[in-house]
Amino acid sequence: MRTSFLQHQAARVLAVSLLFVSGTSMAMTAQDASPSSAVWISTPSGSPCPTNSFTYFRREVNLASLPADPTLHVAADSNAHVWINGTIVRRKVTRYAEPLITTETIDARGLLHVGVNTVVILNHSWGPIVAFQRTGCKHAGVFVASSWVSSDARWKVRHADEFAANEKQIVGVSARTDGAGDHRIRFAQFVNGALIPPAFAFTKDFDESKWTNAEVVTDGPWPAHPLPSGTPGQRERPVLPRLLLAQGTVIEPHVERNDPVAIGSAILHGEYHPFGAQAMVRPFGEETHAIEVRGHAGETRYITFDFGRPVHGYPFLSATAQGTAPTIDFAYGELNRSPLTGKFLVDTNGWINPEAIVGKGYIDRYYATAGAQHVEFPEERTARWLTVHLYFPKDGVFRVRQAGFISSQYPTDVKGSFHSGAKRLDAVVRLSLEHAIVSMSDTYVDTPGREDGMWLEDARLRAQLAAQWFGDVRLRQLFLRLASESQTADGHLHPFPPSNYPILSNADWSAEWVGALYDDYLWTGETSRMVLYWPKVVKWWDLVLSKVDGTGLWRDSNVFADIRIGSHAAQGQSSGIASAQIIQRLTLSIAMAEAIGDHDHAVAWTKMHDRMLAAFRRDHLVPGSGKVPLHVDDVAAPGRTDVTRGYSQAAQAMAIEGGLLTPEEAASDLDYSFSAPDGNPTDKVDRWNNPTYLYRSLNALTLAGDANRAVRHLLERFAPYLPGDPRNLNPVILQGPWGGPLPEYWVSREDLGLQDGTPNPAQPLDPTGSHGWNSVALVWLHDSLLGVRISQPGGSLLQIKPQSGGLKLVEGTTMTPKGAVFVSWKPQARRLAIRLPVGSSAVITLPAELAPADRSRNLHIPVSCSRTQEGNYQCSGRVLTFRAD
Repeated sequence: MRTSFLQHQAARVLAVSLLFVSGTSMAMTAQDASPSSAVWISTPSGSPCPTNSFTYFRREVNLASLPADPTLHVAADSNAHVWINGTIVRRKVTRYAEPLITTETIDARGLLHVGVNTVVILNHSWGPIVAFQRTGCKHAGVFVASSWVSSDARWKVRHADEFAANEKQIVGVSARTDGAGDHRIRFAQFVNGALIPPAFAFTKDFDESKWTNAEVVTDGPWPAHPLPSGTPGQRERPVLPRLLLAQGTVIEPHVERNDPVAIGSAILHGEYHPFGAQAMVRPFGEETHAIEVRGHAGETRYITFDFGRPVHGYPFLSATAQGTAPTIDFAYGELNRSPLTGKFLVDTNGWINPEAIVGKGYIDRYYATAGAQHVEFPEERTARWLTVHLYFPKDGVFRVRQAGFISSQYPTDVKGSFHSGAKRLDAVVRLSLEHAIVSMSDTYVDTPGREDGMWLEDARLRAQLAAQWFGDVRLRQLFLRLASESQTADGHLHPFPPSNYPILSNADWSAEWVGALYDDYLWTGETSRMVLYWPKVVKWWDLVLSKVDGTGLWRDSNVFADIRIGSHAAQGQSSGIASAQIIQRLTLSIAMAEAIGDHDHAVAWTKMHDRMLAAFRRDHLVPGSGKVPLHVDDVAAPGRTDVTRGYSQAAQAMAIEGGLLTPEEAASDLDYSFSAPDGNPTDKVDRWNNPTYLYRSLNALTLAGDANRAVRHLLERFAPYLPGDPRNLNPVILQGPWGGPLPEYWVSREDLGLQDGTPNPAQPLDPTGSHGWNSVALVWLHDSLLGVRISQPGGSLLQIKPQSGGLKLVEGTTMTPKGAVFVSWKPQARRLAIRLPVGSSAVITLPAELAPADRSRNLHIPVSCSRTQEGNYQCSGRVLTFRAD
């Protein structure tokens, strides 16, 4: 069998339970299958969508020869694991809107053999719950289509008995006054090791005579023959902890019942007694065979691991029990300190707060059995710290051979790079990459550790990052489709599609979908997706532009702008931040309209754009007074003097990025709002908070000609989270080699000068440490310091404008539609080297440090470059080197 040890053990834990009796099974032949014959099937149980229920589907097929096309298409509601001949090939399916559900495309080549082959699916029905990842659950079911096996009523089904019933959804804290909380990451799982069968349940010669036949679903909410998702399956690998932080004895009440809230509370309030200085680097390294845990009857031992960075996937444990079968509780932590309260959420003695991120009951439990065993929970979790609590019902020894996560991420290969030779900036790059990768699963997940949803507000920048650093645009195209599918009849989008969470998106978040559609056109040079989604774009703009009043002012108070900071528009007022964003996105839509030949909308939107721009400058620009320069307000309410207009970094960045201020206005405004040397705000100017404004702030400073201040601003903001930085107040052992975790929002207790015990109003009640939008500075490093941007849709013409930002080296690779572009700028050596991909030419703007040599014609230029004006060259060669004498 082609399977690793961990895959083999994972198959054991998720195999069909209590059904292994001697006998034979009937196998279908490949002639019985065709993609067109596939139907949706489900368990014949009474409830069409039982809550948190697991069901196995099993089918054997006898192949006289290997199929020419072995591709297997699988869809499931709500989710599914899939095995072929005992090898797990999927642990999840791509999120979906039920009427438009898609299939996973699985290449079974190398897994099939002549003779009997077995396909097993573990279907997880979430039930009719509110969630951030799906549009609901009207009916559980699976769909399988291929040339060699298809789903029909002959499939066998059986409830997965190793998973105990638990219908209590994990609900997080919120600011709601009804006490209902926010619906988060589904359910705690309780797995009984005594019911886990051996791995042969997933292979042939297994008696399924006591299983029931599947039931064909004729009235399900799905398409009869769903189309492929268009994105690859998750890349999965075991991730082991970097550090055993502590182990010892914990005095806590043992909760016998499967009550996740009570179990989490016991872990939270336990009294921890570590066994001295137990920290151990790489506890499951080659020299460590196992972690031995000895306990007496009634005692609880604990082990707390640190992975050094956030990890997303499926928790697992491999161990051997001798003389006892402990009850083992798993709990998870992401942040070492709360940015809201300043309280520690992890202690060096191994204590963690399991309720701090997701909510009460964010735990899992495993009932161990005698001998060797392995458990893998079939629910996604995210953690930087993992603690396992082992309750010993009687004296015995439990040897942990391995514990960790099966990391489950979108298959990204890091193709981009950035090097500066500056230790702190290189640390920012490493830490940002960790957050970018962990939050890419089947989409650009906002924060995998809390609700696992795809939020529109940051998805556009996340998609740009994926294109530049990973060379991937398929996930952006999935994002475009999922968002479009969420549109309501009046034009609204869902803020985190697909989802049945009862909310509609504000215009400033939905505007990022429009921006991402333009980015797709810029990257691919294709208009097909614009044409496909154009009716929805027009409908959305009809809704948004209906808020423009007779004077051209856009009045919509239903915007988030920069969350939890600054002044916000009330009913009938206008947001300076959001208005600038809408005007800029309208500019992109005009370009798209022209590209697809929709001249009517191009003309109408251009007129509207000009009206809105004039109104913006009339109503949102506050004239200079004394030392305070002309600037953009947060709120405009013409004719009212009692409204606080506000002055925020976010508003200035958004307007400057959109080109709404003159260069002179922008320069004086930034000198005040992002003061030298590192971009800190002057008194009474509100800091940016939402990390999308991290990119916008860096971009605005660079556009205004101050890349040096932008670099220093980036380093100043990251300093409290970098390992070994004097501003990092966490114990060294909790910092880790990468630093972090980064907060969800960036206005800190230090920024506000808050005393202990005073909550930070700029932070959410449920902060996380796995947020992907903290990585967006990586986009700026590529498009502003390396200076590579696409000038012509499809990437045949690039703009390259490197800037040193005060660094001694700016060097790296960024991906473009035609391939990798390498830039190396060494200011002290006055040498610029560029490598272009085949099919691309570039307009190169020389760094300022080369300007004197260019003016005096003491600059060596490549033969394939021609000077178009001072400091600018049109180049068509592959390898380009500019060097001053």
